[in-house]
Amino acid sequence: MSYIAEGYTRNNNREFVQYLFIAKASTADLLNHLYIAHDLAYLHEEDFIELTTDIKNIQRNISQLIKHLRASSSPVQPIPSNQIN
Repeated sequence: MSYIAEGYTRNNNREFVQYLFIAKASTADLLNHLYIAHDLAYLHEEDFIELTTDIKNIQRNISQLIKHLRASSSPVQPIPSNQIN
């Protein structure tokens, strides 16, 4: 999700939220491709269910982050490099 990474580097939450909406739209596009692959029998049913569940969870997480950022007055703070594993 490069849109999330790019949005994170922006100067404020408003811009970050814009990129999160783009990232969420990309997940919808991916979900559409999975439905097509499933309809064409390129995916096993179990794989289709697992992947669509994962994507829907990602969409929900992005939505929660958007809600949090809109409610927050403080901008997103980068994680110091010495704290990244």
